[in-house]
Amino acid sequence: LYWIRLLYLHPAKITNELIDVIACSEKILLCLDLPFQHVSTSVLKAMGRGMTQEEAEDLLCRLKEALPPVVFRGTFLVGFPGETEKDFEKLLDFVKRWGFPRGGVFRFSPQKGTKAYGLPNKVPPSEARKRQSQLRRLISENARKFAESRVGRHLTVAIDEARGGKLLGRTFAEAPDIDPVVFLPLEAGQPGDFVEGVVRSVRGLDLVLQIK
Repeated sequence: LYWIRLLYLHPAKITNELIDVIACSEKILLCLDLPFQHVSTSVLKAMGRGMTQEEAEDLLCRLKEALPPVVFRGTFLVGFPGETEKDFEKLLDFVKRWGFPRGGVFRFSPQKGTKAYGLPNKVPPSEARKRQSQLRRLISENARKFAESRVGRHLTVAIDEARGGKLLGRTFAEAPDIDPVVFLPLEAGQPGDFVEGVVRSVRGLDLVLQIK
């Protein structure tokens, strides 16, 4: 194994011991998938997430301090019953301040048999869709800024496949099948290879790599 990618880490379960293990590992990638779902303490409590906003902020501070190059992926849920405009503004501010360049945004969908199904103060579907679009745009803007900040950097890329006369790969910060990709010339290697190169430009949210 060359790379180990940690996905879907419940934020309330991340201990200092685990952070130390990640910091000491040469294989665990410093792109952590953290499904916070929300950040407003009242919404987190209603969701049963076992975390407050202060604890979420503290976790990210500890991760940034222990793993300086870390990149955060988030999963967020909007339109949960009882979510106010103020709650949503807190979520927007959280995602903007911490610069999540990766993440998914989902709308609450009531499912029979769940505790949330019978909760009062439901958010109108039209409002939930608006909030979903707004948060998705913010994450896309974070992703664009992140991509542009990587121009000129030396990166290791895992080559995944050949397509359209180019090789497609990913760095430590891109999970397969869901994130932006890295374009490489066909002569860079074969699928399965790990190669070194310099980011020459950005294409949308994707990177174009020049091989050393």
